[in-house]
Amino acid sequence: MKPVVWVTRKRGEKTVSYYDLHEYLIILRVVESISDEAGEVEFNLYNPSAKFADLFQKGDEIEVRLGYEGQNITKVGTYVVDDLIWSFPPDTLTVSGLVVDVVKQQVRTIKSRVWENATLAQIVQQIAAEASLRAVTTGIEGIKFKHIEQREMNDLNFLYNLASSYDCRMQIKGGYLYFESRDQLAQRPAVATLTRDDERLSAYKFRWKAFATYKSAKIKYFDPEKKRYFELEEVDPSTDSEQVLVLTQEVESIEQAQRIAKAQLRRHNRREITADFTLFGDTSFEAGMNIAIKGFHPLLDGVYTVTKVVHQVSRQGFITSLGCERR
Repeated sequence: MKPVVWVTRKRGEKTVSYYDLHEYLIILRVVESISDEAGEVEFNLYNPSAKFADLFQKGDEIEVRLGYEGQNITKVGTYVVDDLIWSFPPDTLTVSGLVVDVVKQQVRTIKSRVWENATLAQIVQQIAAEASLRAVTTGIEGIKFKHIEQREMNDLNFLYNLASSYDCRMQIKGGYLYFESRDQLAQRPAVATLTRDDERLSAYKFRWKAFATYKSAKIKYFDPEKKRYFELEEVDPSTDSEQVLVLTQEVESIEQAQRIAKAQLRRHNRREITADFTLFGDTSFEAGMNIAIKGFHPLLDGVYTVTKVVHQVSRQGFITSLGCERR
């Protein structure tokens, strides 16, 4: 089957569609992740006689659709061009862009501010509203701050840091800001299945790390009433590791200490078994979905969360790569 790359460019009020760039395409990569990577696209075109010299400019909005000739062509994202490279020899043009919502000035502006007596959900919802995004918050109820500062940092990095501390998905996509507990994400049902003899599968790799897991996480917190530090320990009974994860984050309360210790212990231990799958191009896979893995090995089978999706189209064809963590 012949891959189709359909790019629609919008510059100001003018929109131009280029049905298929495959004739000139060297390689295209579309990346989507639920961690601290913004969604991005990059494609490299043969550019004989500067054919595409004026086709794309910094700030252009481009919509990318992928698929196969004679089949439905699926939208994989809308991006803003932020990098252009013209090269010789040979004559090529490389175009890179970020998901349209993450280049908004509101979320990129460096700022300092303070929240008092606010919940994590309230902070996320306020930042989303300021950027004209709709917030989706799941599993972060009860996380409260007496005082928290955003100091000389843009909103994206501030949210990425909070997501890392509390083990959450932080992703901006399609006009939404997703801030969801990875624990809640993992509990959702699998919406697709991959088996060892699946005709779509061209390669796979499982990784089982013994030294990346911990039996417990320890964190200290200061009790203002007793005016002394206490140490809290959270234990994971499902692992036989003897290692202890020592956390140095500052916390305001025993509740906050418990949430962070549990979150960091889960975050590290979830990486015990990871998997990478390479399939013939398939745009139905998205970062954040759960998939059932069957027929590989009893120790490896189970439900995995897709943490990263990469679609790649080149002269060799169209492939989709999945980075996954077992829940």
